[in-house]
Amino acid sequence: MLETYRDDVIRLIAAAGFELAAPNLLELKKIGAGCVSSIFRVKLKNDGTIVVKITEKDDLLIRCDLHNRELELYQWISELRNEKDEVKCPNFYGGQGCNEEMGIILMEDLSPRISNSFSFTTGFCADGVLKIVRELAAIQSTYLSTLHDLENSFSSTYGAPMISHELPLEGMRFDFTSFELNCLPKIEQIDGLTSEMQSKLREWIVPVPLFKMQTEMPTKTIDVSPTLIHCDLWPENIMFDRSENVLSIIDWQCFKIGNPLLDIASVLGIGMQPADRRACTDAVVKCYVKEMDKRKGDFKRPFEINIGKAHRFLALSLRYACVQLMAAIVTLTDEDLVEHPAECQAMAERLAELMKDVMKK
Repeated sequence: MLETYRDDVIRLIAAAGFELAAPNLLELKKIGAGCVSSIFRVKLKNDGTIVVKITEKDDLLIRCDLHNRELELYQWISELRNEKDEVKCPNFYGGQGCNEEMGIILMEDLSPRISNSFSFTTGFCADGVLKIVRELAAIQSTYLSTLHDLENSFSSTYGAPMISHELPLEGMRFDFTSFELNCLPKIEQIDGLTSEMQSKLREWIVPVPLFKMQTEMPTKTIDVSPTLIHCDLWPENIMFDRSENVLSIIDWQCFKIGNPLLDIASVLGIGMQPADRRACTDAVVKCYVKEMDKRKGDFKRPFEINIGKAHRFLALSLRYACVQLMAAIVTLTDEDLVEHPAECQAMAERLAELMKDVMKK
């Protein structure tokens, strides 16, 4: 595998203006893996480092499309940083699409500055959530302040727009159907779920409702434009620095243009203890509206949000947070259950409480 992408990585590193620790010596250390990529740290001259994400091309087209989607977003953000730097993402240094070649993304190595210690048994505190909300509002405002059409500028390798309000099922159907079939038998094994909750989760995990949740807008909100959303805002994708400020939001391969409160629903539903979530929801909504209002003079798309509308968007989005939590729980390994029983139990309890609240609305 190394020889397959070695020359491409060296070429891209040189094009970005970096020098390897030793000429033509590519020292890679694997530091993680995503759903479609392997993540490596590369040593540079003078003890510097850079992160390289590599996506292998194969017959499952979704891998290439997710890589290309993230590559396009980082390219767009990199161009915007010449004007202003409100977007908390890693610095992007170059890459290549996953079409005929191996997909590669070069970006900043944030590890020396990260201080993440998320635990499901405690969750995010209210102050931490408000910091995340402010950064999400800044990212959305950046998108709303441009006319760059992320929704239509990127086409998948099989021709259909991947980031649109139309459901991108062609070519992805096999992957999501497999995911659905793997999850369905395990839903009834999750502690604390009633039969009605289980039925709802089975209904939501089917591909069409699942994609619809990401882009669905409440009725009578035509003056609020869909905006840039992450769609996979798991706690591990939010990097905090040692001062407990948001350093970066990473792994954007699932992004869409959709419901503005979707990511905030994920932060609240996945990241907080149920009692804390209920106690701070109003403050979170007010913070979001305030952050968007103070920037809307720069918007080039309509975005007339208020407290009432924001609550409606959030209520609609919490279903997606339920699906995210459920998917994480049913994919826990036996090793996870043995080594982290308190964390696993906290996830199940959080899902049951979130489902209760969602089904009341």
